[in-house]
Amino acid sequence: MGEDPAEFEELLAGPSPYELAAEVASPPGETLQMRRVQDANMREVRRLTNLLLKIQRRKSPEAPDSSAQAAVSYDVSENKST
Repeated sequence: MGEDPAEFEELLAGPSPYELAAEVASPPGETLQMRRVQDANMREVRRLTNLLLKIQRRKSPEAPDSSAQAAVSYDVSENKST
């Protein structure tokens, strides 16, 4: 037959991880939709995390008094000198 033994062993080993990834990858049209869903999920996780952190800060008795700290505004409209 004349086939190289290395090629035969490669065929027996099956597809490479790169070939498997190419087979499993979704079509380009679905990729954008999947990314949007993931982004929406991450925004929801961030909102819930922020809410839980705010609740924890209000309940914690050793939280520093917010009136003792100087209020710094980072809004551009409030920092304008005109």
